[in-house]
Amino acid sequence: KKLVATHDKPAMVNLGKSVYSDLPVITKKNTWYPVFFPINAELEKLKWEWAVIVFIADDRAVAKVFGPGKMSPPNFKFPGKDKIVDDEEAK
Repeated sequence: KKLVATHDKPAMVNLGKSVYSDLPVITKKNTWYPVFFPINAELEKLKWEWAVIVFIADDRAVAKVFGPGKMSPPNFKFPGKDKIVDDEEAK
């Protein structure tokens, strides 16, 4: 029930056969790529039941909920909730 971590920019972006670190300025506009974030030792030690992972870019956000059962982002309070767009709008 609290913010446990933030990351200002992607740590690594996988673009097909190439991997780039830092912010992916070489990507095509409105194209989604897998982005990977490091999890530090302190986060690995946490015991959690639910987690909301939020990605915010260009003042738009997408969120995914991880945990038991069926819950969706509107069931939680988190930074960026007011910026959430649906999956089609995010593309």
